[in-house]
Amino acid sequence: MQAALPPLHENPLIPRGPVPVKIEQTSKGWRMLRDGRPYFAKGACVWGENVRLTDLKAAGANSVRTYHSKYARWTLDAAQRQGMTVMLGYEISGEYHGFSYNDPGDVSKQRMRFREFIKTHKDHPSLLVWAIGNEVEQNIDGPENFEAMWRELNALARMAKEIDPNHPTALVLADAKSEKLAAVKKWCPDVDLICFNSYGALRNIPEFLDKNHWQKPYLVTEFGAQGWWEAALTAWGAPIEMTSTQKAKEYLYSYQRGIQHDTRRCLGSYVFFWEPKQEATSTWFGMFLNSGERLEMIDAMTQAWAGKRPRNRSPQIKTLEFVDKKDRYLPGQTVRVKLAATDPDKQPLGVSWKIFEESPPFTPGNAYQEMPRALLEHSITPLAHGAEFPAPDVPGPFRIFVFIYDGKGNAATGNLCFYVEAAAPVPAPAPPEPSPEPTPPVGVQ
Repeated sequence: MQAALPPLHENPLIPRGPVPVKIEQTSKGWRMLRDGRPYFAKGACVWGENVRLTDLKAAGANSVRTYHSKYARWTLDAAQRQGMTVMLGYEISGEYHGFSYNDPGDVSKQRMRFREFIKTHKDHPSLLVWAIGNEVEQNIDGPENFEAMWRELNALARMAKEIDPNHPTALVLADAKSEKLAAVKKWCPDVDLICFNSYGALRNIPEFLDKNHWQKPYLVTEFGAQGWWEAALTAWGAPIEMTSTQKAKEYLYSYQRGIQHDTRRCLGSYVFFWEPKQEATSTWFGMFLNSGERLEMIDAMTQAWAGKRPRNRSPQIKTLEFVDKKDRYLPGQTVRVKLAATDPDKQPLGVSWKIFEESPPFTPGNAYQEMPRALLEHSITPLAHGAEFPAPDVPGPFRIFVFIYDGKGNAATGNLCFYVEAAAPVPAPAPPEPSPEPTPPVGVQ
């Protein structure tokens, strides 16, 4: 893993002055105007400092989306240096954090913090849209709490527009659902944009909105291949992850079908995730490895954004499977994995294998997962077309990961789930049969 880069500090020399952004309806549908010119957001989701915005700009993107206030000014300044914009997020509280939308004290404190956030950043030239929270509607219990939440989100949107009339407001929802559309329509008239975080269902959003007679503009604020909650499961409940090559195909198809296809309402999108991230696995959503290499999903998005493939492409995984067509093993039993990989640029490839314990189930309470334990001392024998290793001695669920490198900053990755059964107890030897009583001699009484 590369050493962490020193943080980039906020730059007081970046010129301040708002660039107005408006959303308008035309005879052909909705469009976003930035400084009076049509603007379609082609972006990626980011979290903190030291984000690779140079790589993002080179891939053809023009915007980033953030989630919280911590690195807001840093991100705005960094985006401005690249000529990019920011969908600026603010961490609206959810009930699973102990916040209540029916508590006047909680509501008042959050409004005050959000007000100061808007005042601080409203005139930055790279600001595009205010993102009010992320999936706040998740885990709300009861109709009264739901209504209170929607009303308060609308109040925050109204406050933002009063303080800053130059930038639209947006609510970010976990996928498109009929009941959510109805709630936004009923209780959130001051919200300019509804936004969807959508993965496997993204390609169906235009048709879904048609069926629900939704004609207002929207952004797709997270997308990619299927999420771990949508994936097929092993018999012990572990989600089965696609390889980076399979994901790349999904990213491109979903973008073309679910975003580019809806020319009347969709105003842009943000792919998830332009950093490494541990969620379900260390590779499920991240478009980079922890060591910094680019994965093939970036190739797909370069084609989507820029209309062409990158000059140097990532390796591709053609086959990754267990040779013995099973995923359960006894301790010490030999596990054989078949691998076939190629490089589009005909470069020699390096291969690394690692075994990790399975991650615990992902919940809002453990949203910031740490990587599970790696079996660093476990012996894995690389083979010409795969690898083999003895199943771990400890029973439980594991994953065998493969990492493939081209030496030019690109990589491919995939993993297979397997389960180590508890060894059957060795039966104790049967006690010896008791010696038979001697037969008395005939005639002896």
